[in-house]
Amino acid sequence: MQADIAIIVVAYNRPQSLSRLLWSLQAADYTGFANIPLIISIDYSGDDKCEAIASRFDWKHGEKKIIAHSQNLGLKNHILQCGDMALLYDGVIVLEDDLFVSPAFYPYAQQAYRFYKDAEAIAGIGLYNYPFNEIAFCPFVPIADGYDNYFMQVPCSWGQLWTKQQWQNFKAYYSAAADFNFHLLPEVVQAWPSATSWKKIFYQYIVERNLYFLYPRISLTTNFGDKGQHHSAETMVWQSALLLRNMNFRFSQIENAISIYDAYFELSVEAYNRFTNQSLDICIDLNGSKPLSKVNNRFLLSSKYCGTPQQKFGMQLYPFEKNVLMNLEPLNNSTNFFSLSHTKEFEQRLGVDRRFLDINRSFMNIDFIVDKGRNEIKNSNDYKLGHFLLKPFYFLNNKFNIFNRKPKKNGQ
Repeated sequence: MQADIAIIVVAYNRPQSLSRLLWSLQAADYTGFANIPLIISIDYSGDDKCEAIASRFDWKHGEKKIIAHSQNLGLKNHILQCGDMALLYDGVIVLEDDLFVSPAFYPYAQQAYRFYKDAEAIAGIGLYNYPFNEIAFCPFVPIADGYDNYFMQVPCSWGQLWTKQQWQNFKAYYSAAADFNFHLLPEVVQAWPSATSWKKIFYQYIVERNLYFLYPRISLTTNFGDKGQHHSAETMVWQSALLLRNMNFRFSQIENAISIYDAYFELSVEAYNRFTNQSLDICIDLNGSKPLSKVNNRFLLSSKYCGTPQQKFGMQLYPFEKNVLMNLEPLNNSTNFFSLSHTKEFEQRLGVDRRFLDINRSFMNIDFIVDKGRNEIKNSNDYKLGHFLLKPFYFLNNKFNIFNRKPKKNGQ
């Protein structure tokens, strides 16, 4: 049975981005679904180009509604108002205008809704798959546990479905809070501007209430990172590979899943203990991004420096948490390993920075990056100007070797 799930497009002063998103919506697969509401909500910018594009757009799959705000809401309040529309339907899919949807995004949303609509631990359903860890600034690949999804205590802002009940739960939390203390969040997130970031509040909500967002392993949206509220220039960092054909998704219950991650993109303690059949009081910090001052667990498993590790795990398997789950020891004399020991034995500094291993894994060796960087510098206008101004000195040096002349020894 089809759930009444509306599509909400959030637009603001990016007409080309809006056109691109609407094109992808029109090209998507809605086989078996009908009467799908489309709401295009346009924040006020003083420019009517987006409203004109929305008016011309021919939505063939249901009712189209345009909301053109007369005053500027800002991104935070705009998203919160769009989320409130979930109370009018079974749920809403919220899409910012710099996104692009997979042809299979709507069938996925319907399948995920049916599977998780009564799951109390799920605060939202993401359509986006993270290829990049935005806390530790490194690649992110969730471990494969046989299902088409994973769970994470990170809210999705690049294509998300909220059911009516999920949004009611969040709004009850939001309305009751006199003030928000973000001390539970990663330091990177704490630095996000509270006045403009709805995601920061939702982050606090799911961590404080021990909730999770559902994520697909194959992305149903991708983000162009167009210039706007959160990007000063275009970026491809957040591009994620899209699913191009519909499929029947095999979803997992969080009670038996292994691919579960915390607010730092780290494997959850529950998943670790479930897979290893243990009940350790442990904190997992393979990326080394958790401050020691916040670690209250007896044991720590980390890339931070530890003088007396009780156990070492290698870094040969990828993603790196597999080395821990498979109990893989480091290679002989290798300095690349994770340490497991009492928390008090660790220092804040890193014992190994996994990002260097990521570079070697992606590009075979770091010389590739060095050479590319050198070539970028040589092609810059500043370098060319400096090289031009220094030409006379190069000529004198080559002719008379005045800069490389070695000092004479005593008596010579």
